[in-house]
Amino acid sequence: MIAIISLEAPSLPLIQQLIADNRMPHLAALQQKGEVVELASPFLDGSVYATLYTGQHLSEHGVYSLFTWSAPEQKLRLSHELIPDDTLFRRLDRAGKRVIAIDPPEHPLQELTNGIVVSGCQFRSRVHLAKWSRPSSANGERLNHLGKTPRGEETFGQPSQRHLLHLRNILIQAPGRLASAVERLLEEKEADVLWVGMAAIHLAGHQLWDPASVDVIGHSPAGASLLENSLIEVYLAADAALGRIIRMLPDNADLLVFWAKGMGPETCRADLLPEMLERILNPRSIVRTSSGNDILTRLRAMVPTSLRSKVADALPDALSLQLTARLGTIGKDWKTVRAFTLPSDGPGLVRLNIRGRERNGIVTESEANVLCDEIAEGLRT
Repeated sequence: MIAIISLEAPSLPLIQQLIADNRMPHLAALQQKGEVVELASPFLDGSVYATLYTGQHLSEHGVYSLFTWSAPEQKLRLSHELIPDDTLFRRLDRAGKRVIAIDPPEHPLQELTNGIVVSGCQFRSRVHLAKWSRPSSANGERLNHLGKTPRGEETFGQPSQRHLLHLRNILIQAPGRLASAVERLLEEKEADVLWVGMAAIHLAGHQLWDPASVDVIGHSPAGASLLENSLIEVYLAADAALGRIIRMLPDNADLLVFWAKGMGPETCRADLLPEMLERILNPRSIVRTSSGNDILTRLRAMVPTSLRSKVADALPDALSLQLTARLGTIGKDWKTVRAFTLPSDGPGLVRLNIRGRERNGIVTESEANVLCDEIAEGLRT
């Protein structure tokens, strides 16, 4: 058996500190026994999963964020819809290998002949871990001992303390749910390849990195005390789950524990780019909401975080994501748009509205270099 365990975007400095303090004994033991190799991950964080699942470079699969631009349609698409069908799991399945994959984040729904893929085992999330399994019975009959899967949604904005406390409980329990799922599935089915993703570490990094940033409404000292070490508690729970999973593996198993990307302080200011680009391309314009991304940013700023979360939760997950993608380009007059910004998980992205490439493109190839120089010069001022 080959067992592959992804720790899902941890903070390397925090892991190193916890190992030094003897608080992650299972990961520490693996580091001592095995070989440590540094991965060369893609530059754009948003392309990591597509590269991981397909073995293709960004230039081949074209997926760079949760939402990816479709030039023929002149709109944003959900990236998991654009990941090539010939994924790693499909190739293993075609080779006759028995695959058990649990919680591969942002993976497209796929059928396997010889294996099982379960998504939304630790928690379910419209963005990171949609709830599905193939065969469909895997999430029910085989894993019903786990009980109902809790919803763990990320707050895009300033979260309330109440929400973070709720999320804390879910994420601390999530690694244990994952280990229980591995134990049950390996007891019932032989596997050539086991793939598991500890998604709780990733979401905890996004939401519990700085508990002091919570909304002051409903804030309490007791809640603040619980949140103070929440991120560490999730890491410790993940290490305990790692130990349980390792004990289930056959003696001759090859084990790979990895993370394809890490976690650190948020320094992205891509939300400022739409208005910056507008000022460069239309310096005399007084319309400050001409860019679709700018409209989306302003809507988020105007509508309270709690209300946005309630509206999103009331909608089917697929519809909520489709509406978000639509808002990304709403209000654009493509006959006048020479360049526009794209959603990004990090660096600001600008795309030219090229004639013949974009469905409604207006910029000729001969104009492209001049336009790039104009934008670059404007961003320097």
